[in-house]
Amino acid sequence: MNEPAVLFRNPMVITLPEFHPGERETVCALLDAGAFPVHIRKPDAPEDRIAELLEGFSDHERKSLTLHYGTGTALKYGLGGVHIRATQLPQVPTTMRRSVSCHAMPEAERLAGNTDYVFLSPVFNSVSKPGYRAAFDLRETEKWLKSARRPATVALGGITEDNIGTVKTLGFEGAALLGSIWCLKNGRIDAAETVRNYLKIAKKWQRNP
Repeated sequence: MNEPAVLFRNPMVITLPEFHPGERETVCALLDAGAFPVHIRKPDAPEDRIAELLEGFSDHERKSLTLHYGTGTALKYGLGGVHIRATQLPQVPTTMRRSVSCHAMPEAERLAGNTDYVFLSPVFNSVSKPGYRAAFDLRETEKWLKSARRPATVALGGITEDNIGTVKTLGFEGAALLGSIWCLKNGRIDAAETVRNYLKIAKKWQRNP
């Protein structure tokens, strides 16, 4: 078995798909709270709108960001990582963090040695996408995580304060948070509440062996 080398000390964060006031400040606060990396995922946004968001971060902060499906923009702004399709891996410098989404175990196995980590989803019923239900048997998942040759694997989908301990016990190297942490009030992101939500979950991740 090829042992994954990455064990993330803290959970990752994925942004909301839409833009909201207060987002840049909240991402900075999450980085200060230990979130690493923060994935910038804006699937329907034009490049110039994403660029506007990225321009608000310092060079140091950008190294902790991963952009979804925007390699050119990520390189232009000096981001630390890019999240791409498996077919795009040869186009991305290995000096950047490279991650890929997977929805089946064999799909992840094929990426062993070729990417820094993969998202495997949905592990639990999604918080942010109603009807997007868990797709994996946890016993089979644990067996696979302990025996398969695979990249470092990050659990995504429905990760909450109640189940993040299970994620680590199963053998995932990381966990990604979305719907369980972001707090909107009157259309604006509440940074303080979002960070509080993040820290509650992160502490449970850190406490588990």
